[in-house]
Amino acid sequence: MKISLNTLNDLIDLKDIDIKDIEKETYLKIMELGECKKLVDCTNLVIGKVISCIPHPNSDHLHKCKVDVGNEVLDIICGAPNCVNNIKVITALVGSKLPGITIKQSKIRGEVSNGMLCSLSELGIESKYQSDEEKEGIYILPDDAPLGSNPLNYLHLDDYIIDLDLTPNRGDLLSCKGYAYDLGVIFNKKVNLNIPKITESDNLNNIEVIINTDKNVKYSCRVIKNIKVKESPIWLKSRLIASGIRPINNIVDITNYVMIFLGQPLHAFDLNKLNSNKIIVRDAKDNEEIITLDNNKQKLNKDDLLITDNNTPIAIAGVMGGLNSQIDDNTKDIVLEAAYFDPISIRKTSKKLNLRSDSSIRFEKTIDVNLQEDALNLASYLVKQLSNKEAIIYKNINTLSNFKKDDIIINHNFDNIRNTLGINISNEDILNILTKLEFPVIIKDNNNFEVSIPSRRPDISQRQDINEEILRFYGYDNVENKLPLFSVPNGYNLFQKRINLIKDYFTDNGFNEVITYSLLNKNEINKYNLIKEEAIKIANPLSLDREYLRLSLINNLLEVFKYNNNRGINDIFIYEVGKVFNSNQDTYLSGLLNGNYNQNNWNNPRKIDFYLVKGLIDTLFDKFDIKFDYELLNLDSYHPYKSAKLIYNNKEVGLIGYLNPKNNLNEYKDLCLFEINLSLLLNKKPNIIKFEELNKYPKIERDLTFVVDKNLDSIILVNKIKEIGKKLLSNIEIFDVYYDDKLQNQKSISLTLTFEDKTKTLEKKDVDNIINKILNKLEEQDIKLK
Repeated sequence: MKISLNTLNDLIDLKDIDIKDIEKETYLKIMELGECKKLVDCTNLVIGKVISCIPHPNSDHLHKCKVDVGNEVLDIICGAPNCVNNIKVITALVGSKLPGITIKQSKIRGEVSNGMLCSLSELGIESKYQSDEEKEGIYILPDDAPLGSNPLNYLHLDDYIIDLDLTPNRGDLLSCKGYAYDLGVIFNKKVNLNIPKITESDNLNNIEVIINTDKNVKYSCRVIKNIKVKESPIWLKSRLIASGIRPINNIVDITNYVMIFLGQPLHAFDLNKLNSNKIIVRDAKDNEEIITLDNNKQKLNKDDLLITDNNTPIAIAGVMGGLNSQIDDNTKDIVLEAAYFDPISIRKTSKKLNLRSDSSIRFEKTIDVNLQEDALNLASYLVKQLSNKEAIIYKNINTLSNFKKDDIIINHNFDNIRNTLGINISNEDILNILTKLEFPVIIKDNNNFEVSIPSRRPDISQRQDINEEILRFYGYDNVENKLPLFSVPNGYNLFQKRINLIKDYFTDNGFNEVITYSLLNKNEINKYNLIKEEAIKIANPLSLDREYLRLSLINNLLEVFKYNNNRGINDIFIYEVGKVFNSNQDTYLSGLLNGNYNQNNWNNPRKIDFYLVKGLIDTLFDKFDIKFDYELLNLDSYHPYKSAKLIYNNKEVGLIGYLNPKNNLNEYKDLCLFEINLSLLLNKKPNIIKFEELNKYPKIERDLTFVVDKNLDSIILVNKIKEIGKKLLSNIEIFDVYYDDKLQNQKSISLTLTFEDKTKTLEKKDVDNIINKILNKLEEQDIKLK
């Protein structure tokens, strides 16, 4: 929100306050600032008069001018096509500083130039705020402009722009009035909101207002006849430019000025373009169309709010007027509209149609429901003053209202404010702040009081809001830094500890953790999750692709995979631990593996397969004494023979598998996914872990290679050896499996056997005896040492 300091001074006298102090106090006590800068940051400018303008002797497009600046006549070279004799101009003297340039005495094509004649663009005014005539050359001032004086003062461009970075709850700061109330508290100034009195004619306003929708709770209008549409006076155009609004004509500019002054959007209809004396506010019909002021055809539906003149649409309520009722140079009679429209409805329509107007922004953030009459009276006064002194203001503001919002009454007490905020502020200072905000207070006793919240502050509804108002004007920087007086529990709970262990496990095994977005497209929401539920739709999504809260983490893991895979990364191992928004908002663990998995052992590298992923999962959950049963997974999104669901305590708690190839997901065909509901598993109490003393006696290792049948599972061989070795054989590890054509239907398996005794040092003969027993027993089963 851009606020003109000159406009602000019409409400509250800040002329004796330094702009740096306004900027500082605004930032500390009101709102963050985008910027605070001069509207025109130029120096050493004067109003001059061109008394001679002749062609430059050495150029076919330049002019050699003599310019009277009040105390001297200067020779200035100018190339503007509209430079002629006897015009008043903005003259930059030698030494003037303009945006990006300092004016120096120079020679142009052999002729001396002692300054520059300026256009508005050269002063830093953007072209979008200028008329076509103003863009064409130097800016020509009116004949009554005082020679030798400061043109910025004359043009009301000696202004500051205060740009507020608004939060959604402070819609009142979308006006100079709302900002003035806050500054009044800070600088001990009174806000003077004097709405001029107007003289109504005896002619009665015969516009009939009809509201046929619950999205419009109040609609007011006034008729003014015999107006003249023309260019706005300089002061009004400058105020609008400082506020970031392009001047158009006096009638439209007045409605915009009242909007930035009071915060109430207004709209003016050409009365003679309306088909009846009725204004009907209703919901649009599906596929109903209107051409808006930007000359675009808009297609509406029943969720949109429409203003009509009985049957014909004349405006999209709160967003933009219709082209068929616009104000133009021939307009003589107008209807001024001021209304209160439903904020949510305006927001939806504005977003759907991609029409963000100054009016819609204010309606979206909620305006003052009791402001319409004041706004119409101020606008009517300005129309008569700036349009035609003979304009006729018809009697009565015709208003139809479904309700009147009364002031909110909040019962509060002084001790609660001090104890809640932790500050030592007196009762008098509290009352002073509330009084300056014009929040009426009734004292009940020494501690209790009653405060009324005016309708201009819809963001305040409870004690906590009052406390916030007190604190921000007391000053956040005046609050002492204190440690909390209450104790908080230390350390992680059991669930958090186990989550950290899971993350460490996957990191140790070469995975990367990802954190993905929580919102999904409706079509994707139930695509990969095991248990289908109704997804939650958010009220105001940023886009149609982010409307619903996720029920699975897998969708976003696939997006991460695709992003990396498209950039040439093939070996991808990622996982995420995060919330899904099912009925219990459970915590899920999901992962994705693709490519070759590096295990740092003899079988390196190994292509990802179902059993590798199953092994990783089983090993992890062994740490929590959790063992899964596996059943075939029957979901369309997953491969019918390469996928399984995880069962624990007769509950489906997760899944592992590949995506279904019938869905033509070629980019995903080799990756394996898993997803597990941790909330169903990790809250179980841990088993008591028993520790054994480390063996202080040395181990003995022996490497053996056996030739076995090609179809014999390695685990069978390992179990046979364990059975024979019994308690002295502490570990067996396979380090090689070898196939060869010479072995025909056999293979060789190489193992490392580790022997240890916790009571003594093993001797070579002890190990030899066990090895011989193993070899003899295995030979009986036709398993021979190679």
